[in-house]
Amino acid sequence: FRSSDPNTTTTTPLEEEPTPHHHLDTQSQPEPQPQTQPQQGTGEDKGIPQVLSLLSTLGHAYHLLCQYRCKQSLHIFHTHLPPSQFQTGWVQHQVGKSYFEMANYAHAKKAFERMIQYEPHRMSGLEVLSTALWHLKKEVELCALAQRCVDFDRNSPESWCVV
Repeated sequence: FRSSDPNTTTTTPLEEEPTPHHHLDTQSQPEPQPQTQPQQGTGEDKGIPQVLSLLSTLGHAYHLLCQYRCKQSLHIFHTHLPPSQFQTGWVQHQVGKSYFEMANYAHAKKAFERMIQYEPHRMSGLEVLSTALWHLKKEVELCALAQRCVDFDRNSPESWCVV
C-alpha cells in the first residue's frame, strides 16, 4: 500500500520496491550491501555439486517408482547411493514400496524392518508393511506391528490401516 505522503512509499512483503522515476528528496539513500558469494578455494562451495547430485539421484529413482518401473528404481537405489544415504528411513521406505509393488513381499518386509531400525518413530510406510505381513501370513508380527502403531499414535492414519 502507499501512504498519503507522496515522498514515502511503503510496500507489502509480496510487492517489489517501485523504481522511482525522479527523486525530489535530497537525502542520500544507504548503499545496498553486496551479497556475499562463497569464495573459491574456501571449501564453502564444494558440497553443492554433491548435494545436487544426490538429490538428482533420489529424484530419478523416486520418479521411476512413481511410474511403477520398480526394477529400475531399485537398481538406482542399490547402485547409485552411498551407504550413508541408502541406510536411511526414507530410502528404505522407497525400496520396500518397490519390492511390494513387484509382489516380492519377503524383500519388502526386510526393507521396512530396516526402515524401522533406522527411524524407530517413523509411521509412514507401516501400512504397506502390514499388507506385506498379511500376504506372508505373518499374523503374530502383524499383531505386534498393530500394537506398536496404536501405542505410538492411536489416531494416525497408518495405525488405522495397520489395525
